[in-house]
Amino acid sequence: MTDEELKLTWQQMSNCIDSMEPTPGDSLSIDLRRRTSRDNLARRYRRFAAIEGAMTAMTPLWFNADFFHGIFRYIIPIAMAVEFLCAAIMDLCLMRGIKTIDPGKMSISRVCALAARYRRMHHLCMCVLIPLSLAIVGMFIYATEGYTGMRVAIATGAAAGVAIGISQYLKFMRDYKRLFKNNL
Repeated sequence: MTDEELKLTWQQMSNCIDSMEPTPGDSLSIDLRRRTSRDNLARRYRRFAAIEGAMTAMTPLWFNADFFHGIFRYIIPIAMAVEFLCAAIMDLCLMRGIKTIDPGKMSISRVCALAARYRRMHHLCMCVLIPLSLAIVGMFIYATEGYTGMRVAIATGAAAGVAIGISQYLKFMRDYKRLFKNNL
């Protein structure tokens, strides 16, 4: 191959690569940044915290629920707000903690120790939030006495919540496992 042929081939490959690179305004741009399990964990915690924050803001709407009798008209929305607020704070704390893990600058043992710590904190948060959720669902069922349709809706919502919760839990634990595995 002569110098001219090499130069021409180099120019053609350079043009090909330039045409593949997404432009900033391109709607079909591809995220070329590799997402790590740490990034996935932080992103998922941030998403959950945002959803829980929105749910906390929406709980005052339950004060006008006509199907609750007695004092449950006030207790249930307050309990829901407390649970969603606690969950949002816990997820924000876990997100901030996960973001402090830097495998490029930390030793392997430090990364694994921090990952184990935040995984343990995740489980502790679940130990607080799951019983609180069960208590709220129990109050919902008790407070909607005489509203069979509402009780069916509560059971359906609880079943969907359990299914989504298990699915998300497995995703969290998969990312924690990858975080350990990639640093060993």
